[in-house]
Amino acid sequence: MGLSKRGELRHLEDFYKFIHSEDLEKVVASVSIALEGKEYDIEFRIIDSKGNIRFLREKTKVIFDRNKNPNRIVGIIQDLTEFRTMEENLKAFSEDLINAHRLSGLGSWKYNFMEDKFYGTHGLYQIYGLEPIDIKNNFEELIKVIHPKDRDKVTDAMKEYLKGDAVTLEYRVLQKDGSYKYVLAKGEPLYDKDGQVVEIFGIVQDLTESKILEDKLRKSYNIIAQAEALANIGSWEMDIKNNQLIFSDEAMKIFGLDPEKFNNTYEEFLEIVHPDDLYIFHDMFGYPPKDPFNLEFRFIKPDGSVGYIYQSIEFIFNEEREPILVYGTIQDITEIKELENKLIEK
Repeated sequence: MGLSKRGELRHLEDFYKFIHSEDLEKVVASVSIALEGKEYDIEFRIIDSKGNIRFLREKTKVIFDRNKNPNRIVGIIQDLTEFRTMEENLKAFSEDLINAHRLSGLGSWKYNFMEDKFYGTHGLYQIYGLEPIDIKNNFEELIKVIHPKDRDKVTDAMKEYLKGDAVTLEYRVLQKDGSYKYVLAKGEPLYDKDGQVVEIFGIVQDLTESKILEDKLRKSYNIIAQAEALANIGSWEMDIKNNQLIFSDEAMKIFGLDPEKFNNTYEEFLEIVHPDDLYIFHDMFGYPPKDPFNLEFRFIKPDGSVGYIYQSIEFIFNEEREPILVYGTIQDITEIKELENKLIEK
């Protein structure tokens, strides 16, 4: 709270004065149910004595008397400000990359061989002078806007991707007004656990700005990697249909995984989850939430000890409301949880 004396916070009303106005109702409601004997675990914001906004997590336990009536409430308050601030910074970097795509004419694309579908970002469609509905994720429709003299070059590149080669090529894209753009496309294959190419991921950009954009993007990705390392925050994503799980370098480090030995499958990841927490993931994939959410779970470290993870997650759904992608961030909160356990034991 930013207070120097214990006596400055003697009553519940004194505590309420620090609660952020947008979170006050939630905190008051939680305390009310605690007075009835129900425990709670919530996150909320306060404004400390110096005017700074802090993100807190509060977890309580209700003590009952001999007649099983609630007698006291005890709890632990954890300062999550550093975690939340870094989380917001990482989101801001992601938004910067999206804006960089939009402002500089850069687009991203992915072709899924299993689904025979082509996916592109808004930036890609701007470069091609199309609307997503124009091609309906159909690669053959996309080929039609490639300059006739360059179409063989593009189709040959797709064959090279299937062989497992990364390819960079230049070609021309016809615009609706009859003009055309010179673009640079870069792509590389993604493999399944059997070593088969299942997807191609790449970027496409106006050739005249390629050098500048490559430099900016490289710096942005490096900043994100450095931010993850400094905050001990990792990121990950999973292609649900193809069972492809990708961890960032920092996520690999947090879990103690060897990138050369980990085969990027959901099943192998479950092998390091604490057996008592496996139900969390079974429930999550059984009933995928539509909105972003957070959870905690335990995992087994390479030395056999138990670690704790705080994870933020979001599912992406297709038009049939089926989950096709899930991604998120992880934070190692082992030290915090161990401190909580010691306090509870006391």
